[in-house]
Amino acid sequence: MFNADQTAFLELIKAALFQRDFTVPTNVNWDGVYELAVNHCVVSLIEPYVPIDYKRIWEEGACRSRARFIQNLFEQNELIKLFNEKQIAYVIIKGTAAAMYYPVPSNRAMGDIDLFVAPVVFPVASELMLNNGYRTIHDNGRHVEYEKHGVIFELHRKVSSQLCNDIDDVVIDGMQHSVEYRVCNSMFAGLPVFVNGLVILNHLLQHIKGEGIGFRQIIDWMMFVNQELDDDIWNNTFSKLTRDFGLEKTAITITYMCKRWLGLPKDITWCDDADGELAASLILQIFHDGNFMRERSLSENAINVSNSIKREGLFHYLQRSGMYNWKSSQKQPLLRPFAWLYQLGRCIVKGIISLVTGRRILRGYKQKLNFDEIISRLEDHQ
Repeated sequence: MFNADQTAFLELIKAALFQRDFTVPTNVNWDGVYELAVNHCVVSLIEPYVPIDYKRIWEEGACRSRARFIQNLFEQNELIKLFNEKQIAYVIIKGTAAAMYYPVPSNRAMGDIDLFVAPVVFPVASELMLNNGYRTIHDNGRHVEYEKHGVIFELHRKVSSQLCNDIDDVVIDGMQHSVEYRVCNSMFAGLPVFVNGLVILNHLLQHIKGEGIGFRQIIDWMMFVNQELDDDIWNNTFSKLTRDFGLEKTAITITYMCKRWLGLPKDITWCDDADGELAASLILQIFHDGNFMRERSLSENAINVSNSIKREGLFHYLQRSGMYNWKSSQKQPLLRPFAWLYQLGRCIVKGIISLVTGRRILRGYKQKLNFDEIISRLEDHQ
């Protein structure tokens, strides 16, 4: 079912997360395994288990990832101090709210810092950030992106999107019962355990249906299950919560996949009646996609770009995308007026590459047909 590189990749994940003995095929291409780890944002997680002869590039990538974790944690603490001083209630979602379930939280690759505030408080929180050096990048209606010191923050007025199920009411209610969590001696306010798990699961479904799914998102869910969802808790509490929000089959299928191929302990049995064929199709699709759909059809990306241009206008689209993609412009104010030009050049280069590799479009279309069937089966009987 899996090739040698994929088998080695899965074995390393089992070892890293559950201290499992592992064996890898003799014909592994470790450069290929490294590419998988990069695409799925798990380099720092599995680097300690890579054979010593191949470690140099892995160690460099792992150091960068862990440094990013430390930087994000510091900047998160600074924003939390600001919110606490002004008595603005918040909760951290994803990010450190998922990393806290890992054996070594700093081995969880970090992207943006996501905070949720009640909609009624959102304007006050946004103004506070603007007045303290957080620069607006983009507002998509669901959240506003800010940048400070090279770190991206997403201030959410909504958790749910059109691609996942509406859980905003339960999140807002959960804020009234927020819990103080600790990661690496840093404290933050988060949602109650079961609501936090629901957010992780719903976010996973959003990635499956739209943004692209990688093993980092799968592992976030698996580590939550490992720590919080034994058979009794699932059967007596959490299964009903997932059923109420149309997420039960997704939870069962993903958990079965984690148990069969990623090392989730066998004493978790509530997923054992899952559709094994569906789980197998999904894990193969995840390998194909990489993180954030790196291999998904070019035609789908073109549709998304077209919709963004219609909504924002060409110049605003180029400027926003340039600010997001051109990391130097996030750090150097003098470069920011030219972000649109950077993005224009980037689009031209990508267009040339697309012409050269145009056969991928047809392949991506066929993959999308298969993936749509997977999504449909995930949502059956929910």
